[in-house]
Amino acid sequence: MWLRRDSSVEATLKELEEKKKQFPKYEAYVTIVHAYILAWLGPRWRTTAMVLYGNALKHFPKNSQWLFGLALMYGREARHQRGVIGWNCPLPEDIMTLFHEEKQILQQVLSIDPSFHLARAHYGQVLFNLDRNSQQAEREFEKAFKLDHKNCNIGILAARFYRLKGPFSKAENVLTKLIEEVNLAEGHAQLGFLYRTQSYCEEKENRSMLQEKALECFNKAVELDRCHYPALVGIGEIQAMLVIKKKHVLYSRICLRVILKTSFIRIQRVQSSYISCQA
Repeated sequence: MWLRRDSSVEATLKELEEKKKQFPKYEAYVTIVHAYILAWLGPRWRTTAMVLYGNALKHFPKNSQWLFGLALMYGREARHQRGVIGWNCPLPEDIMTLFHEEKQILQQVLSIDPSFHLARAHYGQVLFNLDRNSQQAEREFEKAFKLDHKNCNIGILAARFYRLKGPFSKAENVLTKLIEEVNLAEGHAQLGFLYRTQSYCEEKENRSMLQEKALECFNKAVELDRCHYPALVGIGEIQAMLVIKKKHVLYSRICLRVILKTSFIRIQRVQSSYISCQA
């Protein structure tokens, strides 16, 4: 979820620029905070944030956290553009370049700090996004999650990977274990999305059961965070599906009653005609 660029954000950014003049020695640190704030303002500010990350890294080129932030910018932009054109069409050259940039920076991060497990999970994600290299991507996810199993972000990335690649049970297990370790709203919401997605592939009987489970997960997420927007949207969508189904069942029952009543009337008429003819 993105921040809204309001007067308080503007004031903070202005203060940061003033501090750069007052403390030239800490210019890189001020610049990176500026970049981090812009990164949370959404896609519109992403290019500016990337430039600022690059400027700060000129002073500290081997800062793994800052490099990771820059990699996230490339990855988010690539996935944003990919989502606009669709994931089923061939990968355009310009988006492929963004994915390659993300991949190379993440490789650099891991060479500096091999224990940066979240960076490893993102590396697995970009491998799958770029080449659909599911085997190597899976190895990276498994290693990251094994070494940092309480990291919510790693668990969610791994679950998304298994949701796309399969099997469904593995994605479910990852999120269930994550919720047991770290009971966060996002974990419940992601489990709800998983059940909702799987319901589209199931027969009618299983579909309803998965939709009910998804609704339960979304409700749990909102209990933990009443401002969790995706979970609130999920609740609305699932409730709409269930209401439509109930209306469909009610309509079917009404139709059946009408058919049976009509058939009964016809039978009565036939019987009456037969009795009249016998008389």
